[in-house]
Amino acid sequence: MQGCADVDRRFVASEDAQISIFDLGFLHSDATYDVAHVWQGKFFRLDDHLDRFEAGLAALRLDSRISRGKMHAILQECLARAPRPTPAGRAARRARAQEWARLRHGNRGAGAARPRRSP
Repeated sequence: MQGCADVDRRFVASEDAQISIFDLGFLHSDATYDVAHVWQGKFFRLDDHLDRFEAGLAALRLDSRISRGKMHAILQECLARAPRPTPAGRAARRARAQEWARLRHGNRGAGAARPRRSP
């Protein structure tokens, strides 16, 4: 399990999370999105995340039907249920990031200057 999701008030593994194709948010593209970052097993600036999420809901005139306190509790429960990264998992993630950077930037490296084009 990579993570956890709350789907219809049930906690499920993120890879098992599904919504109906008849979901109103899916049918009408009514959605807002924000990412809550986790650092060393704790949320990083969760209140800022919830502020942005609520601002997105307000801008679209959507009602989450879930209080801020309940959202906080759901996020904390998802974090508690998610597996903790192991040293081997962190090393593998770092290797994937380095490979992605190599592919994206070629053999120049992520910090290398791009060659100048001649006119």
